[in-house]
Amino acid sequence: ILLYEVKENSVAAKAGLFADDIVVKINGSPVTGIDGFRETLTELNSGDAVRLLIRRGGKMLFIGFLAP
Repeated sequence: ILLYEVKENSVAAKAGLFADDIVVKINGSPVTGIDGFRETLTELNSGDAVRLLIRRGGKMLFIGFLAP
């Protein structure tokens, strides 16, 4: 999914995500749409490790953070 906006001081911003990043995988599972992405996020417990594979400017990057 394409991140259209990342709000200042949000969990996403603190994790290092930026607008126009594309989330390809979350914890190793492909992200195929917003509904599945949201569902995966709601299943996380506070403190769970989250690892995103993102595409930024043609490069693939891993971003890790703890669920709030």
